[in-house]
Amino acid sequence: MIPRFSLRPRWRKLIADLWENKTRTLLVVISIAIGVFAVGTISGAYVIIAHDMSASFAASNPANIELRVTDIDEGLVKAVRRLDGVQEAEGRRTVNVRVKAGPDEWKQLEVVAIPNYENSVINQLLPQLGSSIPGEKQTILEKQAMLSLGVQVGDVLDIELADGTRRTLEVTGTAMDRTAGYDRFMGRMSAYVDEETLDWLRQPQTYNQLLVTVSAADADDMDAIDAVAERVTDQIEKAGGIVVRTELAERHTHPLGSIVTALLGVLLVLGILVVFLSGSLISNTLSALLFQQLRQIGVMKLVGGRSSQINLQYILLILVFGILALALAIPTGSWAALALSNLAAEILNVQLGSYSIIPLAVVFQIIVGLGIPVLSGLQPVMRGSRISVQKALQAGAIEDATEKKNWFDRWLESLRGFSRPLLLSLRNTFRRKGRLILTLFNLTLGGAIFIAVFNVQIALNQKVEQTTKYFMADVNLDFERSYRLDQVTTLAATVPGVERVEGWMITGGEVVRDTGSNANVTIFGIPPQSDLIVPNMMQGRWVVPGDENAITVNEEFLTRFPGIQPGDRLRLKINGKEKDWVVVGIFQYAGLDELFAYVNYDYLSRLMVMPNQATSFRVVSTQHDTDFQVALSRRLDTVFREQGYKVSEVKAGKATQDSIIEYIDILVTFLLIMALLTAVVGSIGLAGTLSMNVMDRTREIGVLRAIGGYNRFVMKLVIIEGLLISLISYSLGVVLSFPITRMLSDIVSLAIFDSPAEFAFTLQGFLIWLVLVILLAVLASVAPARSASRMTIREVLAYE
Repeated sequence: MIPRFSLRPRWRKLIADLWENKTRTLLVVISIAIGVFAVGTISGAYVIIAHDMSASFAASNPANIELRVTDIDEGLVKAVRRLDGVQEAEGRRTVNVRVKAGPDEWKQLEVVAIPNYENSVINQLLPQLGSSIPGEKQTILEKQAMLSLGVQVGDVLDIELADGTRRTLEVTGTAMDRTAGYDRFMGRMSAYVDEETLDWLRQPQTYNQLLVTVSAADADDMDAIDAVAERVTDQIEKAGGIVVRTELAERHTHPLGSIVTALLGVLLVLGILVVFLSGSLISNTLSALLFQQLRQIGVMKLVGGRSSQINLQYILLILVFGILALALAIPTGSWAALALSNLAAEILNVQLGSYSIIPLAVVFQIIVGLGIPVLSGLQPVMRGSRISVQKALQAGAIEDATEKKNWFDRWLESLRGFSRPLLLSLRNTFRRKGRLILTLFNLTLGGAIFIAVFNVQIALNQKVEQTTKYFMADVNLDFERSYRLDQVTTLAATVPGVERVEGWMITGGEVVRDTGSNANVTIFGIPPQSDLIVPNMMQGRWVVPGDENAITVNEEFLTRFPGIQPGDRLRLKINGKEKDWVVVGIFQYAGLDELFAYVNYDYLSRLMVMPNQATSFRVVSTQHDTDFQVALSRRLDTVFREQGYKVSEVKAGKATQDSIIEYIDILVTFLLIMALLTAVVGSIGLAGTLSMNVMDRTREIGVLRAIGGYNRFVMKLVIIEGLLISLISYSLGVVLSFPITRMLSDIVSLAIFDSPAEFAFTLQGFLIWLVLVILLAVLASVAPARSASRMTIREVLAYE
């Protein structure tokens, strides 16, 4: 019973429409709320992260120029500070050590020595716990390293230096490095010490890293930053130093900012799509409601009700649905937006501001939560209000109420060997074709996105493997100084699991331009016969045996040097000497907007006056799974340290790939959640459709009950109908999943790697969705089926 209040008839009818079919009201409200929740979550996180990511990065005063160099001293750093355009410069020394992470487990740790620690102004650390300044033989761990190692403030780190010497460092605090960027995804762990601890670590009082900031006016001008980097490089080379690698960054642009905002944009589009799907449910529901209330509409018109008043009546109903949905979605969406932002902040090392609610996201939710349902419901509302009084009082359908046998009905009657419930369910499934199309649209799209997400995961994993192969092998073995190739390969061959070893030379250089503004480039010297790299060539060819001054460059050269093509000449300055190189190919190296190039190792090593020597080696193992590579990397590390080699870092290739894939999987999880939300809306739509179909066939069900149709028979009709709709949607979803896979994988891959991914698919998504869609169909059918089976003969025959 509806409580009686002194309300106008319009409001009494509105309350009755909401209250008398509480299940329908609940389904519609939940459907809208799911979409609005998704929009609020993603838009809120988008606002928070887009603002705070850049603000947090800028607050650390990030280096505009970071150079990896051979040993330089404080005098050279002071000379760099005096260069035109330089605001500040700081030298640091980094050293890679092994840290004991368990009884038989060692991990790589990068120790950064910061001179004059308390007055450092570039790449400022954000203190978290404990002391903010380390003392002698003490360290402050980066927050992610603290979590990875499982240590606490006050614990002691057991480390091993490159020459095998063991040392201990007391952990006195933890800090956040807001400038970590891509290193965070590569699994790099960092610890910070003062300059006095260098002697304890057997390191010289010189720097191998130089951080530079430019004047505030040029801090976000990449051309100006590049020009300053050129002057700094020239200064270092004049002093006899060598620049191995150069990285440039704008002050107010987080290195991962474009990636994160693009991915959040994808999630936001999916969230809006969920709202549109819930809008189709509104359209379906109102069509059925108006069909049931045709006589009421006729009466309203008979007593003087105008079409505009009837339109307003049902639009008010839609608005109430939206308001109820907003009451659920706004608080939960705000909470989820904060939770998602905090998760992203943990991953990206970003400091967030203080938020309780995001006004812009709430405004967006209100617009979407009220606007889309109203737009979706206008067509059936206006269609129903235009019906004539005569037709409405005759309880005719909005379409023609007279059902005539069509070819499909005649075809069903001709079938033999099928059960009667199946034939009836088939006929009932296709009776309301408009309603069926909307239901199939919801379920099909939800299923297609769900399947596509699994395919996207495979495509992205393959993209990671393809990209990391440009610089990773089964095991990367790096030393602090150069060693002869034959010495390293001979010793490595004695380690079980090593198939072969390649020596690579990696150095930095400059592309000398006629304009006087040079560009920094990282150059890899590789054996031309190497099969470790499978390049994705865009133009020309790869490095081949016999190449001398031939160079193949990445696609970023096309951006920096428009019109460059194979056959063109580049003047490079390497180790202070200029030389012309011939571009023989352009390859796609995704993920970084830096200049990379590959040349013949033999030629580069002679040019560097280091023939048959290298500091970096690539090891090919006899097995290629992660566990074997990790075990082999530990054996190689132990053997070379025991033989007195100064090992800098030993890293398993699969472990690096897994570290990157781990973060991609977080994104995939969010995509999967959005797909599941879409599927839930689709299943709600299916439940609503079956409920409407049951109400449409109330008299028919009464006749079946009158001639002996038992409860199980009636329930079976509804459940089979639900299964038929779900299986049809599954077939359509499988077909639609392929173009959606291509679209999603390209969008995400372009955001992360700046290049599209190759198409890939896995049976896993298809099989899981088949099980899910059947389960959703059964669950969506239960309530309508029970409702149909509980109708008494007297009730259904008296139904109008």
